Amino acid sequence: MNISGVDATRPIHVLIFEPYPFAQVAGNLRTLLYILAHTDRSKFQLTLAVPFETPLKQLVAAFDVNWQVLPPPAQLNQYGGKVLTGGRWQQLRSVGAWWTYTRYLRRWLRQSQVDVIYCNGIRALITLGVAARLAGVPTVWY
Repeated sequence: MNISGVDATRPIHVLIFEPYPFAQVAGNLRTLLYILAHTDRSKFQLTLAVPFETPLKQLVAAFDVNWQVLPPPAQLNQYGGKVLTGGRWQQLRSVGAWWTYTRYLRRWLRQSQVDVIYCNGIRALITLGVAARLAGVPTVWY
């Protein structure tokens, strides 16, 4: 794999963002664990980023993966459609919180020297897509 501007003498730093790091392994998490188990570490350095601390950390401890919690503002750390169905004022506040979080993620991406981002689902893409674009980091969406 060749990514423009990446030092070919070191592994490619891939950030995997999992927005649903719940304890029950199903769907996306099965795919994630398969990726973590079978990625060639001589070619790829993996960082798994999640929005909150979770028991998933114990499951991935067996893999050579950096664990990173990137906590979003409380306004965004809601599930089950609450952000979208909370009324106009709540939606407006959510946009402001999203922009603040995007700026934080852009800075973090630059400091962490991430070469490419793997987004496992639409929520991951919505969360990191603009920050990645602003930081100049290519994104893969699955």
